[in-house]
Amino acid sequence: MRAVLLGMRTWYRLSGLTQSAAIRFTITARLNRSSSDVTRGYRERVVKRSAGAPGERIFAGYWMLFLDRVVEKDAPPADQEKKPADPKKNPRDDTDDRWARGIAAIRGFARATGQRGASTQELFAFLVGVRRTFRFRTISASRSGKGWLIHATMNPDNSGNLISITGRVLLVGEGNFTFSEAVVALGLNVPGNITATEAKTEEQSARSDPQVAARTQRLRAQGVTVEFGVEAQRLHETHRDRPKFDNIIWLFPHPGSRRAVAAFGENVLGAFFRSAKARLATNGRITVALIPKRYEKLYRIVERAEGAGLKLVSRVAFTQTDYPGYRFTTTAQGVQPPDVSTAMLYVFTHR
Repeated sequence: MRAVLLGMRTWYRLSGLTQSAAIRFTITARLNRSSSDVTRGYRERVVKRSAGAPGERIFAGYWMLFLDRVVEKDAPPADQEKKPADPKKNPRDDTDDRWARGIAAIRGFARATGQRGASTQELFAFLVGVRRTFRFRTISASRSGKGWLIHATMNPDNSGNLISITGRVLLVGEGNFTFSEAVVALGLNVPGNITATEAKTEEQSARSDPQVAARTQRLRAQGVTVEFGVEAQRLHETHRDRPKFDNIIWLFPHPGSRRAVAAFGENVLGAFFRSAKARLATNGRITVALIPKRYEKLYRIVERAEGAGLKLVSRVAFTQTDYPGYRFTTTAQGVQPPDVSTAMLYVFTHR
C-alpha cells in the first residue's frame, strides 16, 4: 500500500498522500498547502494456515477495505434483476418504492446471514447488486463490533437534512453514545474533531447501559474525546482554556419527567443556550433536535435561544434512519422512549 501511495503521489505531483495507522483509516491527499480526505477504509486482519505441515504455521497479515465507494466491477447477485421504473408512477413515488424495496433486500440479507455470518466480499458483492438494481446513489458499509453499519442515499439525496458535523464538534447529552458512533461510522468528520459528552458519571452510564463502556472505548480508540459529568448548562465551565466549537449539538433534551418539562425549558434549556454561546465559534451553529408538536411550545425553544442572544436560521426534518445504529434513550429509568424516528432540527447562530 505504501508503494501504491508513493507512486500515485509522484504521478499526480502531490505534496503528500498519506494513510493513517488506525484500523478504520483515512487516506489524505495534500497539494501545496491545502489538503483533503480522499477516502476511508477498514483494515481487516486475515489469518492463513499452511496446510498439511506438522505443527502448522499461522501467517497473519492485513488487507484493507475501502468504504467510500462500492466497486462496481463485482457482479450483482443472481437473484436480483434490474427492473425499469414504472412509467405510471410519479418520480417521488418511484423513489420511495425503490428505497423501500432496497432496504427490504438489505434486511433480508441480514436475516439470511445472521446465523452463519457473511464475508466482506459477499457483503460488498450483494451491496453492489442492491445499488444497481434499485438505483441507490450511494451505499457504504462500516464495521460496528462484529457486525456492519449500512448507510444508503438515493436521489433526492438525504445529505441536505444531515446535521452539520463540520469543524470542531461538541455533542451534548449523548446518553448511550450511539449517535457518536453513527457520526464516526458515516465519516461525517475526523474523529479527532469530535468531543462527545454525557451528564452522568462513567459509572452511572455503565449501570444504565452495559454497552456504554465498550462503545466509549471504541470511540476513544478512534480518536474521539469522550467526557462524562458534563452538564449542558455548564459547558463554559468544563475547560479552563474554553476552546470554541463550530457545531454544538444536543439531541432530544428532556428532564426525564413529564411534570418537569415546563421548568426544564426555562431553567435548563435557557441556561444551555447561554453556556453554549460562550463556547461557540464566530460562525458556529447550535443544533437541537425535538419532537415538535410535543416540545416546541412547552420548551419555547426559539424564545429561549433569542433570550441568550441567538437567532433561528433553519428548521429542518430529522430522520433517525439517516444515522445507522443511533438509538434514542431516555434520562429516566424504566420509561418507554418516545418515537424519535421523525423529528425536527432547530439550528441557531449568533445574532
